[in-house]
Amino acid sequence: MLDGWGQLAHISPRPQPNSSFILLNKSSTLAATDSIALIRRLYGIEAHFEHLFGPQAITVVTSESPAQGSINSKNLASQNSVAALVAENLANKLDLLEHIQSATNAVLELFQQEGPNCSDNNKTNNPSSDPSELVASDIPSASKATETEPKNREEEANRDHQLHMQQVDEAPIEVSKMENLQQVVENATVAAAAVAVVIRDLRDQIYCSGSLLAAVQNARLFGDCKHFVDMPLKTDAESTLEAWKLLHGGVENGKMDLSALSTFVSEYFDQPGGELEDYQPNDFNAEEDFSCIADPHFRAWAQHLHRKWPTLCRRVSEKVMSEPNKYSLIPLPKPFVVPGGRFREMYYWDSFFTIKGLLASGMFATVRGMIENMGHLINQYGFVPNGNRVYYLNRSQPPLLTWCVNAYYQATHDVEFVRSAMPWLEKEMHFFTTHKRFSRPDWKTYLFRYHVVAQGPRPESYREDVESAEHIHDDLEKCRLWGDIAAAAESGRDFSARWFTNDGPMAGKMGSTRTSSILPVDLNSIVCGNLKIFAEFYELLGNPEASAHSRTQFELMRETIHNVFWNEEHGCWFDYDIITQQHINVYYDTNFFPLFADCTHPGFDGSRIVEYLTSVGVLAFPGGLPTSLITSGQQWDFPNAWAPTTWVIIQGLRAAGETKLARTIAEKWIKKNYMMWLKNDGRMYEKYNVASGCYKNAGAGGEYEVQEGFGWTNGVILDLLKTYQNELHWSTADEYAVSECECCRVPPVMPPQAQIADIMSQHVVMNNPNVPLVIVPQPTEPMMIHNAISVASPVEPQAIFIQHVPTQQQIQE
Repeated sequence: MLDGWGQLAHISPRPQPNSSFILLNKSSTLAATDSIALIRRLYGIEAHFEHLFGPQAITVVTSESPAQGSINSKNLASQNSVAALVAENLANKLDLLEHIQSATNAVLELFQQEGPNCSDNNKTNNPSSDPSELVASDIPSASKATETEPKNREEEANRDHQLHMQQVDEAPIEVSKMENLQQVVENATVAAAAVAVVIRDLRDQIYCSGSLLAAVQNARLFGDCKHFVDMPLKTDAESTLEAWKLLHGGVENGKMDLSALSTFVSEYFDQPGGELEDYQPNDFNAEEDFSCIADPHFRAWAQHLHRKWPTLCRRVSEKVMSEPNKYSLIPLPKPFVVPGGRFREMYYWDSFFTIKGLLASGMFATVRGMIENMGHLINQYGFVPNGNRVYYLNRSQPPLLTWCVNAYYQATHDVEFVRSAMPWLEKEMHFFTTHKRFSRPDWKTYLFRYHVVAQGPRPESYREDVESAEHIHDDLEKCRLWGDIAAAAESGRDFSARWFTNDGPMAGKMGSTRTSSILPVDLNSIVCGNLKIFAEFYELLGNPEASAHSRTQFELMRETIHNVFWNEEHGCWFDYDIITQQHINVYYDTNFFPLFADCTHPGFDGSRIVEYLTSVGVLAFPGGLPTSLITSGQQWDFPNAWAPTTWVIIQGLRAAGETKLARTIAEKWIKKNYMMWLKNDGRMYEKYNVASGCYKNAGAGGEYEVQEGFGWTNGVILDLLKTYQNELHWSTADEYAVSECECCRVPPVMPPQAQIADIMSQHVVMNNPNVPLVIVPQPTEPMMIHNAISVASPVEPQAIFIQHVPTQQQIQE
């Protein structure tokens, strides 16, 4: 029974001191959620709070929590109307009161007359019979199987809310008795959205939005926008904002003096970096045995990479733990590995590939702690953010926590840890199912996309986002673009031509980003693979019912992946364009994620993938497989390759039985990394130019300079060196690059045609002479696709397609 106050499931945590927040009591909360349920049932659409205001939708505190000076719980208890609460809390924030009042009355009256009886005596527990429903809360979890009574008030409130919402979903409504139904629903949407607004804590007005953030970033006080939003406060947020209000309010014509602004920042902010402390992991053994690696060069390299872990390991400092409101950093309880360079925090999808290397180093306790950190974030926010900074709280990243737990279990066989981790995995599945799903009536189950609701530019890349939206004059359209840019960051591939429009004046530019209009192969493969692991974990934990349920979900999603993403003509999976309802028939290294996630369809023949890779010419590059064949100037495009997707392709080909090709790609990648390490003072980088075998070419492009460190690169190399411990060998003959290596001439942007031919003739040996050179012009700044199949795309022209690259002799002739 929901008795008094209760914290809803999967929402933001209790407000911290110095926070502004909304308090909702039982009846008003149910009225708001009933409104959303009504809209969903009547219109068959996903009417979620976050579509307007982001995933942290409602803040509700328990009766034990003080009202913190705004509204005391005694007075609030007498407020039974959504409108009254919103009026009191948001009168100065939103001009929606008339809509809220009328919609609230209509919705409450509707549910009193037509809706379900909300009393405790009428609750039922009828789990969904739809096997395609991918809501984790419907899964009979292993943890729930052994607990018949809730442990505390929070669990009781969660259960009460879930039962109530289920009842709302199932109860009939006689539409014929409703007057002005459409207007009621529209007003209810406005009311529910207004109720759902979170007035975030004061740090958000410094690090996430507001005039201070805009002034500092637009003034270019720092070369990297991330520098400012990582700077801790010298005093509390309230005092900082009051001082800023005085300074900013006295400025004429809104023009801030640069010197005054710089002085203000120096007075109220410290330099970043002090939030974290170097940490020597307790499970680190400097003399870890790598004797299983046969080649002495690679063995010494592995030992060197292993000994770099302490240089990348951090823990949150005590001052952050004691005064978190002075920092943009979100405290974590356990030490963790950072990527390196400008990345001074834990990143979500980086962690899986870093964990693979830590497991190769025998650092099981560190791995467990990193997983527990992600579980901590899920308990706090309902999902794992992009990174542990407040400005990352509007997005996640590829949901690889299940992969992390599975990797740890495969190395340790710790069943009890799997049991403790299952609630985290279930909550994450719930989050993605609630916020990222997309479906069509003819599909058997949902699919997923990257989708972010943004109210402004990304704080850590503020200027870049402002510049990307300069061609847009409508504020809502700017927010849509910024949401799609943030969604591209959520994908982990920030940025790539994969997310850009391919026609019109903005073709190939950040200003054309359309991430939410694309269903990505990789994301859906990850979720599908997670369902398969769920089934295995539930079986392991003695819950066959939950295992069977997850297995059914997995099979349905695997079938849908085949139906939606597989292209029989080309023998590969491709991203799906939601707008055109067609494949985006372009090579990306993410096309092959179904191989590793075991989401291939029955009767799948791995040789089809080998044929596809051969036909597009990517197997000819000396350093490995490029992320794409498009020269866009973005870091996730040609000629760069990255450790995570390279690892997934290698492991996927191994799983598909194509071990020879997997070994070839692994050898190229390992030797490229080793050459760079050998010739650059032991540096490891986040990305590499694989069109070159030369030691001079780290990757390039994107919003920042190439970073060294580097967590996931080191992790992947250590894992691959152990995987191929007896098969790969280095010799001085591999050092074929000379000081004036021709391959160093590969540019980051499109060169003239003769330069293309000269460059590509150095590397591409698998051209198709039966296909001519095809050039499709672009209005401005065209992209280039190297040695790619020229195919009809949903919107033409797409780019410059180069299928058969002539040699210098052919050009002269």
